[in-house]
Order: sequence, then C-alpha cells, then structure tokens
Amino acid sequence: MQRITVAVDAEHSVESKLRAHLLTKINSVHQLINLHHVTTDSMREYWEYARELHDEFVAAESRLIQGILEWGVENEGLDVPVIDATAYFMARSLESLENPWVIEGLNLTVTSQVDIMLGIVLNGLRGRD
Repeated sequence: MQRITVAVDAEHSVESKLRAHLLTKINSVHQLINLHHVTTDSMREYWEYARELHDEFVAAESRLIQGILEWGVENEGLDVPVIDATAYFMARSLESLENPWVIEGLNLTVTSQVDIMLGIVLNGLRGRD
C-alpha cells in the first residue's frame, strides 16, 4: 500500500492520481502472483487470515481513493455525492484490472485498460448535454 500511496502523492490531478493508483497496484499485484502460486497450498491453512488481510487492504485502498475524490471535489470541481460509498465501489470494481485474464484477447495494454476505465469512472457513460 505504501508504494501506491507514494505514487498517488506524486501526482497533481484526480485523473493522474487515480491512474497512478491503478498502474502501481496492478504492477505490484503482478509481481506478487508468483508468490501466490508458491504459497497456494499453505494459503489454505491460513485462509481466514488471508481474508482478513484482503479486507484490510480493501479498506485502506478505499480510504486512499476517498482522499483522491475529496481532493478532486476541493481542487477540480468533481461532483461526488456520496464519497465514501463511491470510493468503496471504485476500489472493488477496479479490482478486475488485477487479473491478467481480464485484458487477454483485447489487444490492449494494461495502461490502455486503466485509461479506458478511468474515462468511464470520471466521465460516466452518458454524453454531455
């Protein structure tokens, strides 16, 4: 989480902060995949503990995203009616980008996928009037 926070803090706009969050997280997750494969058997013994760690990480990530959104409301005029719930849903929905199979076959890089996802999150799906 510290690597992600450092990357987010180095940026100066909501979009670049969210982009740094996702790219850093995805790159970090891919580095840990081998560790996961090595420890899968022992993980079964510690499943409850691993679940607690995951829940703690999601909570920390939600707080980080909440801070980014609050910064965006104050500095960039974002309109986020329920910031805490939005941050939680963003953290959970953006988890899909962690899995390599999500982007397989799409001929898009991870960076392109992040940019598309952020476009949807920041601009919505409806056109502007």
